[in-house]
Amino acid sequence: MVHEELNKGPDVVRVLLPPDANSLLVALDECLGGRIRIDVIVAGKQPEPRYLWLGWSPQR
Repeated sequence: MVHEELNKGPDVVRVLLPPDANSLLVALDECLGGRIRIDVIVAGKQPEPRYLWLGWSPQR
């Protein structure tokens, strides 16, 4: 699925692979605020460790 979306180009689709739960929250906030592109977020169902503090996540 991700490969098919990446073939459409960066002007149409953005694929996000957040490394932890805090980055997922920031990615979700960015996706819900934008209306130009199709956003695909790939995240697991299992609890993930938190590598980044929530304040650092928007900078990454």
